[in-house]
Amino acid sequence: MNATVDWNMKSLFGFIKHLMTRKTPVPTPVRQLTSDLDLQSLVDAMLGHQVATRIHGVDSDELPTGYGDFGLCVSNPVPAAGIMGAGRYLNSLVPDLPGIVTFRRLGSTACEEVTSGMIDIYQFCVDGNDYQQIYICHYYGHNSGKAPEGFTLAGRGNE
Repeated sequence: MNATVDWNMKSLFGFIKHLMTRKTPVPTPVRQLTSDLDLQSLVDAMLGHQVATRIHGVDSDELPTGYGDFGLCVSNPVPAAGIMGAGRYLNSLVPDLPGIVTFRRLGSTACEEVTSGMIDIYQFCVDGNDYQQIYICHYYGHNSGKAPEGFTLAGRGNE
């Protein structure tokens, strides 16, 4: 795991531990959740998931198991370096159409024959009109240097 992921995981575990040991009242839903969980089991499960989702991690611009239009379909997602890397990649994508560009996350999906990590779906809009959906899997060592069809990269997307 890289330093950013390690720091994020430690922060999450620290927050959970804080909730479980704080002296002031915790809201009922959080109190119920944390009292029902064994912290060590939670930590083990979360770390196990992080390791499992990176088993097929690659340092290339495309996933070797991907098929279909790069970045435009769930079976060929863009590899990105974590959530922050995915954000940098998305911010560097420039649609071929001129106009004001926005994007929003629609949700997550999976394609287990391609990657063990979840795949996020983003809707790009130009001047408020839907343009294209982009599929990104953020469980890889670096951001892809390749843009999906209908886009170019402003910079490399790795910065």
